[in-house]
Amino acid sequence: MSDYQFTISEQEEYSGNNHTSVYLDCVADLKEVICTYLEEDILSPGEFMKAMRDALAQESEWHESRQRLLTDAQALLNGTTKKQVLNEEQTNKVNYNSGAWKGDD
Repeated sequence: MSDYQFTISEQEEYSGNNHTSVYLDCVADLKEVICTYLEEDILSPGEFMKAMRDALAQESEWHESRQRLLTDAQALLNGTTKKQVLNEEQTNKVNYNSGAWKGDD
């Protein structure tokens, strides 16, 4: 199977003035992905749609873990009780980075 590489355009700043350009870049990027995976018969339409759902779910889970991390840190800074935030021992075992950090054991 061939290796495919994608070039995704990134905007350094976002403003309402360049929204159309950002939208058109997104359409172009998605067309390239569709062409590569569907038109080249690498994935079936069902597999492609499942991959899109999985990618969105994984991004959502990552952002939720970031929010929990920020909420826990804020609670600790505000002196919130143990019932409302993880205690230090439990915090060391929380997997905030999908396996990259598990605390000091």
